[in-house]
Amino acid sequence: MTNHGRVRGNDHISFLLHFLSLSRGSPTTGVSRFDWLPGRRTTGILAFFTGRISRAKRNVGTKFGTRFALLGLREPSPPSKTKAMAKKAAIQQVSTGNGGELHQLATGEAVLTTNQGLPIADDQNTLTVGPRGPQLLEDFILREKITHFDHERIPERVVHARGYAAHGYFQAYKSHPELTKASFLNDAETKTPVFCRFSTVAGSAGSHDTARDVRGFSVKFYTDQGNYDLVGNNMPVFFIQDAIKFPDLIHAVKPAPDRGFPQAQSAHDTFWDFVSLNAEAMHTLMWVMSDRGI
Repeated sequence: MTNHGRVRGNDHISFLLHFLSLSRGSPTTGVSRFDWLPGRRTTGILAFFTGRISRAKRNVGTKFGTRFALLGLREPSPPSKTKAMAKKAAIQQVSTGNGGELHQLATGEAVLTTNQGLPIADDQNTLTVGPRGPQLLEDFILREKITHFDHERIPERVVHARGYAAHGYFQAYKSHPELTKASFLNDAETKTPVFCRFSTVAGSAGSHDTARDVRGFSVKFYTDQGNYDLVGNNMPVFFIQDAIKFPDLIHAVKPAPDRGFPQAQSAHDTFWDFVSLNAEAMHTLMWVMSDRGI
């Protein structure tokens, strides 16, 4: 006879298995996360089963521990294991997915969150209708991640975007107190770290280094009194005399906006239109067309 006044231990486990099967997604709704359950009710139900995890795991295997780990709940440590061993075992249980793929797990306080601060349990699987069903747009974690990706931009320098650099140090041959008060020029024993960069002007990142163009250089001195920057070009003159024309010069030498080329050179109509309307650029143009411009 069945005792209707109490629920036997095996019945507890049977109901637990039924609950876990619902968490994987029903044939009609197919919700594979716990978004469809009220937060308090979910916490209460899972807390009710916490005391029976050790006995239930013998029947349902590692999937039970996996679902508790994905929900952010701690699995109780077995009496015969230390906390470190139990933590290592829990990590091993959720380190692979259903297809055997490796999953990255956040441990400790360094947890990946959404823009609103919600901890993300799984950043590598989209919410789907069943194990092999279509992906759902109600997965707000997916939408937020793709939105971030669509708006990513990696800005580059408008000019001098292409170049090479090297680290080193600067050491004065002797002190020059009669010329400057800069400490790194007044002590012959001081070694000042420097960063030196050489570049072309018109080309964008990824352009070739053999373009006929002005070459620029920059040296940054990391002194004990602050950073000191020394910049310049490899030619003694420039295309313009008034700085207000600089945006016009750069717009003219950049690739044609309707076709995106030529890259890193001035062999197109916009630049020559600018030069023909600004006679002051002729001097620099002669320098660029010499061997100095290669």
